[in-house]
Amino acid sequence: TADQLRKWLTCNPLLDSLSFIYQDSFKTENAADRIRYQEDFAEAQDKICVRAGLAGGYEEYLWILQNSGNPANKHIADSLQITME
Repeated sequence: TADQLRKWLTCNPLLDSLSFIYQDSFKTENAADRIRYQEDFAEAQDKICVRAGLAGGYEEYLWILQNSGNPANKHIADSLQITME
């Protein structure tokens, strides 16, 4: 829906910032720390999406991403005047 797409767009800059914040954490040689950071990162991704209004969290975000290019959904992007490429 258009509402889902708006919420999805809200998540993008926040998820990008999260990736920037965690980028050095994933470079650790300690496997246990790396796993903990990955779990924390995944939890943070989910929280960002839920707080932006996507009840399904990061899973819903990915679903929208995967389906946004579907020609059946083109009218939604057009109504918001965005290009999904």
